[in-house]
Amino acid sequence: MTIKVQHNNKEPVLLEPVNGRYVFPYTAETSKDTVTIHNMSHDDIRVDNKLIRLMLRHGTIPGQYVPNESEASRVQNIWSNLHKVQQFMEDREHGLQALITTSVNGVLEQFVDSKGNLQTDTATVAGKILARVKSATSEAVREQVPGLIRDSVTTEHFKSVVQQSGDNIISAIQDKGGGVVSAINQSPDGVQVKGKLISLDGETKMTNAFAKTLVTEKLTSSDVKSFASTFASSFIGGLTADTVATRELQAKLIQTDVLRAYKGYVGGFQIGVHEKGDQRSNYLTGANSFNVGMNDGVGWYYNAALWVNWGNDWNKIGPRAWYVNNYGEMFAKNKAEFSGGIEMHSDITLWDNASLRKREVLPDGGYRYDFPVWSFDFIKFKNQIEKQSDRKLKTNIRPTDVSAVDLINRLDLMQYDWKSDGGHEQIGLIAQELREVLPELTTEYDDALRIKYIDFIPYLLKAIQELSERGARCKNCLHKLIS
Repeated sequence: MTIKVQHNNKEPVLLEPVNGRYVFPYTAETSKDTVTIHNMSHDDIRVDNKLIRLMLRHGTIPGQYVPNESEASRVQNIWSNLHKVQQFMEDREHGLQALITTSVNGVLEQFVDSKGNLQTDTATVAGKILARVKSATSEAVREQVPGLIRDSVTTEHFKSVVQQSGDNIISAIQDKGGGVVSAINQSPDGVQVKGKLISLDGETKMTNAFAKTLVTEKLTSSDVKSFASTFASSFIGGLTADTVATRELQAKLIQTDVLRAYKGYVGGFQIGVHEKGDQRSNYLTGANSFNVGMNDGVGWYYNAALWVNWGNDWNKIGPRAWYVNNYGEMFAKNKAEFSGGIEMHSDITLWDNASLRKREVLPDGGYRYDFPVWSFDFIKFKNQIEKQSDRKLKTNIRPTDVSAVDLINRLDLMQYDWKSDGGHEQIGLIAQELREVLPELTTEYDDALRIKYIDFIPYLLKAIQELSERGARCKNCLHKLIS
């Protein structure tokens, strides 16, 4: 048999047998030194060659022992004895390495990937077996000693543990901090179950049961006398009973011919006597009682029976509130818009500076408000049309000295087009030119001059009289000339 031994990456050394033994002395340089044995025999005899009694022996003066501080394996810490035999195998095609270490203390088997990451290790010592399988994100460990078996699986956020002894079985899930999330503990004293949610499928029979909170879709029992004292609260899908007396009832659906309640919350609405309202009335309001609500009509006639956007004070009407009182009167503090028309069977009263105006939509998409249908300006306009003229209201009455024909002759009549709608006027006056002659016949409204055509009538009458008088004089002169 031809043997070569290679220390780390140094040149392999050919060994010659001495008394049937191959000896290779070397001095370790680091804790990761490797010693590789090469079988250099010919192919036809290599298969018959066997190495037996491999021994790793330290010198008479061994160096100082350095404990293993690596986190790679918890089970390999038991190999503190230096008198051991290691077998190394490598699958270079798949990048796997196997290391089997045997000593008087036990056997350690390890599998490592090509990057040096430990994947599996199993240790067997006297009275104890340890096994672990590990990946980049999870780990499974089994520990076995006389009278106890413990299995655990660890992931990124949780760890499951199953521990079995002669008189106890524990199955639990822990969070990252070690707290118990759920657990089942079986012992001679009984079975304890802990968890945020415990689901039982199928028929479940309990001789005695106690629960602080019970959630069920259906409860059927011949006797539920202990219901009030045993359970703090109950969530029931269906309940059939002649009388149920309870301080708190929570249910998915309540079906009844008559439901009487004094106060409560249903679908986001508050029902019953309101702590801020008239205690004689019952109310239906939103979760915010100021936004929307109504009462049952009991109380003073001026109490709000129906309201929207009441304000922020229960006893004070808000500046933008809409409400109807118990007398049937409606009040709107904010703007109202009607699209389908309004029919009035009584009067409309306008207060203070209120007015009715017509909004005109412009061709460019904008709008403007035309002359008020009713306002103080309209009242003035109406007074101009129906100007008082009773003699008993006047004094210092005498003939006028206005020369109407001369004034009218000073006015220039024009034709023009309106900018707003393109309408054409065949004849008309310009307010600015009229103001230079008869300023009292013009007025200003909405940043534009207007003409008081009604006040033109006395001037026109006076001009007609003047022209009639001139015509009579011309007629007399003409008769005299003819005669």
